Amino acid sequence: KNDTPKAFLAYAKRHDADLKRWSFLTGTEPKIRTLLEKGFKVHMGKEEKIKNMIDIAHTSRFVIVDAKGGIRGHYSSDDEGISEIFHRSQHVLNAKK
Repeated sequence: KNDTPKAFLAYAKRHDADLKRWSFLTGTEPKIRTLLEKGFKVHMGKEEKIKNMIDIAHTSRFVIVDAKGGIRGHYSSDDEGISEIFHRSQHVLNAKK
């Protein structure tokens, strides 16, 4: 409810996020839940009435998604994971051509 495009733009400016490299997601709760749970295969909790917050599993892992929306893998953000992301993403990009 608080993650509006205006709020995301302010957040991006505060943290010097390069908007050519970063995309911020907002939408209705059912659409976001579907994308996270069915698309990215990550957990999204229920709204906590005390805090008016929804627990979304923000993680340091990356997901490679191909042009058809298929998940190609979940990868860690350590040096080995980043190397794997680079090599796997090259395969995904070459398959698109």
